[in-house]
Amino acid sequence: MTTKTISERVEYQRCFSSLHDWWDFLNSFRDIAQDFSKRKQRNLNREKMTATNLMTKANHDLIAGDFLAINLFQNEAVKIRSRAQWLEGE
Repeated sequence: MTTKTISERVEYQRCFSSLHDWWDFLNSFRDIAQDFSKRKQRNLNREKMTATNLMTKANHDLIAGDFLAINLFQNEAVKIRSRAQWLEGE
């Protein structure tokens, strides 16, 4: 797939007035990919932090004997696992 993508980009070289312009065009793809990757990682980190905070709260609730909160936590755990499976499928 990578070879095909590179070959397609090489064909576009003749559409640009100079090699420098073509190279800048290719670098714009890199910038877009890096920005996407950063946003995706930030969202994943935010979800991990939310899950960690929920687990900490559930632990405190369990120690305090609040079993209703544990049931709510289990429901959240199912949602989080579902999201994780969806992300793993991407």
